[in-house]
Amino acid sequence: MKQWFEVVHATIQEHGIHEDDIWDFDETGFAMGLCSTSKVITSVERSGRPRRVIQGNREWVTIIECVNSKGISIPPVVILKAKQQQATWYQEPALLPNWWIARSENGWTTDKIGLRWLKEVFSLHSKHHSTGAKRLLILDGHSSHESADFDTFCKENAIICLCMPPHTSHLLQPLDVGVFGPLKRAYGKLTEGMMAAGNNHIDKEDFLHLYPSAREKVFNQKNICSGFAGAGLKPLDKDRVLEKITFQLRTPTPPFIEGSISSASQTPQNPRQLDHKVRSLQKSLQKRKLSSSPISHIQHLEKAAQMAMNMNLLLQQEIKVLQAENERKMRKKARRRALLGDDAFLSVQEGQNRAQQLDTQVEEQVEGPTSRPRQRAPPRCSGCATIGHTIRSCPSK
Repeated sequence: MKQWFEVVHATIQEHGIHEDDIWDFDETGFAMGLCSTSKVITSVERSGRPRRVIQGNREWVTIIECVNSKGISIPPVVILKAKQQQATWYQEPALLPNWWIARSENGWTTDKIGLRWLKEVFSLHSKHHSTGAKRLLILDGHSSHESADFDTFCKENAIICLCMPPHTSHLLQPLDVGVFGPLKRAYGKLTEGMMAAGNNHIDKEDFLHLYPSAREKVFNQKNICSGFAGAGLKPLDKDRVLEKITFQLRTPTPPFIEGSISSASQTPQNPRQLDHKVRSLQKSLQKRKLSSSPISHIQHLEKAAQMAMNMNLLLQQEIKVLQAENERKMRKKARRRALLGDDAFLSVQEGQNRAQQLDTQVEEQVEGPTSRPRQRAPPRCSGCATIGHTIRSCPSK
């Protein structure tokens, strides 16, 4: 890590890179239906892998995010698992027109997607926020970042790339240090809320509905700048990172021994302690021979009224959530489903334009070349089925 900071310092000095022109980009993955990261703790001696049961859709979605040391973020790229682009993805109102949606066979990034992100997203948007002539791009050692085309484009466009040492992104990458953790928690809370509203399955359209809200809460200047500061990049401070891996032995806190604190001054923590507290209170009242007074009844009624009002407020809030979720489901069901081609990389604006063109073509096919009013067919005879005959003049009669 010391060598890493020496390389960063030497690169900044050699190329004259301004401290506001340091960029960091990385991919992060989401299992769409999971609220949080799950871990399994089991014995080492156990034979075979432990079983685990996880509710929700575990299909993988990858997000490409990029931020700079000034606290600015550029539009993300959402990589979904699919063979073709879907029109329903671009009908989500929460998506911004400058976002991008890519597809791959497994929902992971590829060399082709990484190169197109560099050319069409990073190079275009980072120029508007650049202070100097060159930009420093911090990245990890993923294969999609180390292709020959990727390196050639960076050299031709004054983009200096630095690859972090392996297994250090949790300490040296600003996105991992200050952004991705809160982002996963924010998305988990939104997923919990959607599941509480009656959803037992979250698909791609639901993810595209949730992720913009989670991103808006987390991708702010404060979190991004704290990530660069925590990674020791702005200001350039290696001690900020090295002190995180310095261990100091401390005297452990003695465990709590039940009964060490008097039960009279302890708040009940379980039903047994609560029953004991109630019996103690009843015994003390009987000893003092205190009779019930109207004040106690008023207090009980006041408490019951407060409980009823609080329950009413909770039910009203739950009804609003269910109504909003029901309306969203109705809009989702009414969307026109169509394929937009096998493009691996498509902007939201372009996808919306394609979906609108398909809708226009379908409407023209339904209406036809002319919109003449329908004419009723002439009547036929019920006896011989001849047009113009009546029952009285029919020869068969």
